[in-house]
Amino acid sequence: QAEVNEISQPLALVVDDSISSRQSLAQSMQDFGFSVKIAKDGVEAIRQIKEVHPAIVLTELEMPRMNGIELSAYIRSNEDTASTPIVMITSNSLLKKQQELADLKISASITKPYNEDELLEVINSLNLIDHVIA
Repeated sequence: QAEVNEISQPLALVVDDSISSRQSLAQSMQDFGFSVKIAKDGVEAIRQIKEVHPAIVLTELEMPRMNGIELSAYIRSNEDTASTPIVMITSNSLLKKQQELADLKISASITKPYNEDELLEVINSLNLIDHVIA
């Protein structure tokens, strides 16, 4: 009896309160070989994380209800997701938040507007998958 090795795509969770940013980021991650789930804020993201553990979380810093820092604190405090890479995306300079981001072990940060090459470079640096498009 032959075994079937099913290659599944790693899951990216995209969290952003802006519909256009969410869609753009989700499309980029699909182009890079990920399956994608989306959430409009940290509260929605936690519901998703409780159902399935993503390979990576890309989150906007500033969102209503629960922001990216609060979401990241939840991810880091949960044993199942503590080592999940987190990419913080923001339209603001992160300088004021640098220590907080360092304390949460944020894997990378990107400032909007970013381009797809910059995003791809960050994703590749995290060594999540072997087949990311170069």
